[in-house]
Amino acid sequence: MKIILIVFVATLVAAGIIAWRRVAARKYVDLDNLECKDGEVTEVKLSNLDPRDPTTAAIREVAQARAAALDGAWVSIHSVREYDRFQAATPRPGEKLIVVDVTFSDYGQGFTLDGVELLDVGRDEVQSCGGDAHQVYLNADGTLHSKQGDDYWAANPDSCTVRLYLVYSAPKPVRKIGLGYWGRMLMKCGYDVQLPGQPPSAAALDEASVTIHSAAEYDQFRGASPQPGEKLVAVDVTFSHFKDGFTLDGVELLDVGQAEVQSCGGDAYQVYLNADGTLHPQQGDDYWATHPNSDTVRLYLVYSVPKSVRRIGLGYWERVIVDRRYDVQLPKQLSLTAR
Repeated sequence: MKIILIVFVATLVAAGIIAWRRVAARKYVDLDNLECKDGEVTEVKLSNLDPRDPTTAAIREVAQARAAALDGAWVSIHSVREYDRFQAATPRPGEKLIVVDVTFSDYGQGFTLDGVELLDVGRDEVQSCGGDAHQVYLNADGTLHSKQGDDYWAANPDSCTVRLYLVYSAPKPVRKIGLGYWGRMLMKCGYDVQLPGQPPSAAALDEASVTIHSAAEYDQFRGASPQPGEKLVAVDVTFSHFKDGFTLDGVELLDVGQAEVQSCGGDAYQVYLNADGTLHPQQGDDYWATHPNSDTVRLYLVYSVPKSVRRIGLGYWERVIVDRRYDVQLPKQLSLTAR
């Protein structure tokens, strides 16, 4: 289960690429003399290709084109757990299985699940554990779908959203993971691997404080757009005194205006703010690079939700994390200037 490069020397080079570079010196792979066995595939890492070889540049272009299928897409990890066995999947000798419950939404043409890699992000340098995961398709609520494999796609030929388990064989020391796609890191932070039956890491917000400053709806919000037929709800919120392992992607918007609380999902679009609510000059990974040890963050969490949602709360790994309900305000003029 690895991303692969299959070399047909006469006519075709099809590349499956791992672009996580290593600093140490190495002997580059000579593609002209690469040995391939009949009926098998040969794994070649992009970092092991000679950057002076014109073929390397061509392969990089292929990787960039394939990665573009996730431009503008949403990727939500619901849970990450390890197993000795999982349905029909078994690990390679000396390894374990890591099962990632994940939803991909609004992906473009050409997206392939086989290209989604498991990344070991618990080291000084990110390392790929390979792609081509065993796939178990789920309904939107996380229950097992009635159709699997090709039957699933035959029943959902035009879908741009899929929820499933991606099951990887990985070395036993892997404890924190991310996902990658053709050289692109898909997650802003790492996810701890839970032991079988172990509850997710809601404990990261034990003794933390969560303050909602406002909740308002929009048709557009900076770089975010709603899914078809929905609206955006932007929540201005401060998290303080959170513990190691807290991830903003796991914060869900809850529709609390109904008789039964319903989740509108997590993995919100994030706009980082200063403590006074003005726009922070650094966004995304740049923000965390300058605040590596911070236990406080203020930001907008922007969710795409049904238009009927009028009263909200926030949840984190099945825990309601605000002590009251907040009415969603009607659209207002947004003015954010970094300072």
